Amino acid sequence: MPRCAGFKPNGEQCEHIVGEARAYCYSHDPDRAKERHQHARRGGKATNASLRELKAVKVQLREIADSVMDGTLETGRASVASQALNVLLRALTVERQWYEAVELEERLTVLEVEAKVEREGGRQWG
Repeated sequence: MPRCAGFKPNGEQCEHIVGEARAYCYSHDPDRAKERHQHARRGGKATNASLRELKAVKVQLREIADSVMDGTLETGRASVASQALNVLLRALTVERQWYEAVELEERLTVLEVEAKVEREGGRQWG
């Protein structure tokens, strides 16, 4: 089977195998550049929002630590606040995993459709 005609960022030729009717894999196909860009934008939005929340939590944790150290915050209150922020961090982790799973599912669906088209000799029914 033929290999993708595209090149990796390091200059080496892509090693993905493509169907007889195709010259490029999903990552290098110029006709799918818009689709790849849309996927990247959607993922970037989730990443940026999560990054902002992570930075805010770090700021809060530093403020709690500083307040405990200078004696303006009781250790009990600091402990409870830190626990709540830890729950928030866990929720952010779960959210990130969910977005990754959705993205992988979308990519898998695309690959399954491409594989079916290649098995059927380049014909797509439906």
